[in-house]
Amino acid sequence: MLFKYRGLDKKGKNHSGSIEALSKNDAITKLKLQGIFTQSVKEQTPSILSKLNFQKKEKINQTVLSNLSRDIATYLNAGISIVNALKLASTQYKRDKKLSAFLGSINSLLDEGKSFAVALETQEVYEIPHFFLQSVKVSENGGMLAEVLEEMSRFIREMEGIKKQIKSNLFYPGFIIIVSILMIAFMITVVVPKITSIFEQMGQELPPITQFIITASDFLGAYWLILLLSLTAVVMVFSALMKFSQGFKYSIDKILLKLPVIGKTILTTELARFSYMSSVLLRSGLPFVQGVSLSANILD
Repeated sequence: MLFKYRGLDKKGKNHSGSIEALSKNDAITKLKLQGIFTQSVKEQTPSILSKLNFQKKEKINQTVLSNLSRDIATYLNAGISIVNALKLASTQYKRDKKLSAFLGSINSLLDEGKSFAVALETQEVYEIPHFFLQSVKVSENGGMLAEVLEEMSRFIREMEGIKKQIKSNLFYPGFIIIVSILMIAFMITVVVPKITSIFEQMGQELPPITQFIITASDFLGAYWLILLLSLTAVVMVFSALMKFSQGFKYSIDKILLKLPVIGKTILTTELARFSYMSSVLLRSGLPFVQGVSLSANILD
């Protein structure tokens, strides 16, 4: 359970934050061991929105995870213990309440005698990627925690950089496509109906393309709300199937990989990520078969 606390240290400095403990008394005892004399300790109850959320843990921001891994690796390379390294790292993230609770929870679990890997896995604040947990577990047993954390930080940072680059490259063409669709919809639903009367007064037979545009304009003008709701429903169903139906997702991914240019781009990108992750895990001392199995978890 998470408890919110306020208290003072020996120098009279105010402290506040969250700590994970089995009970209120256990939280007070842990805070005393940290040199904090509590003024108030209350159990942190989940909000209504968090209760309605189907996901137990929120996924940690990849940039934050990369920076945190880099900072801890730097402290470890300087000869600081993992417990003190986490305490030093937590001072940099005091403004982020949730991240402070995350680090406080790990510190509490470490004080109970758990390993860093187990603490990351059992804390209830953030969901940590599976490949990251396994890398930490293996490297901690092999005495290579600092090296692997530094490698993980670099890997996550590079992957985020690639994602941002892809998004920025797709932003302009995506914007042009959306604007074009809106302009065409505006022309068909607003402009075309106004000039239809002119064609009717002329009494001439219209070309097939013009007749098709007028028919499409009348159809969209009459049923635009139904079409919008239907499109929204299709998108929602598609998203749900992609998330919960492995067979459906497999079929869509199979189609994407067969597309002329897009398929090759996806394949090359995924293989690059897979190879890099496999290299990191193998260098951390993980057996080849297990490294390949864990590396597959990062594939989209």
